[in-house]
Amino acid sequence: MLITDTRSLLKKSELVMSGLEKDVYLACDEAPRQDELLERFRRKGFDSGEIMAILDRHTDQSMTLHIDGRYVSLALRHPVKPLRPFHDFPGGYLVPKV
Repeated sequence: MLITDTRSLLKKSELVMSGLEKDVYLACDEAPRQDELLERFRRKGFDSGEIMAILDRHTDQSMTLHIDGRYVSLALRHPVKPLRPFHDFPGGYLVPKV
């Protein structure tokens, strides 16, 4: 799996994942709790330490967010739908005083 990162905060703009690393990353699309994720891969015969090392690496690379005990992968699937124009945003917006 090839991830192209267009954010300016990373040193690498492309990451290639395969095997277990890819499987762990894709599992984080569902924002699983850490214990659920470790159990899922433990049932497949993988060591929790190995899974945690992958999660830590992805978090250190800013590819995964660890929040509220959950892991969330941050990459978007291609093609990414463009955002609505600012003036069409249904939540409204503030216009600064000039």
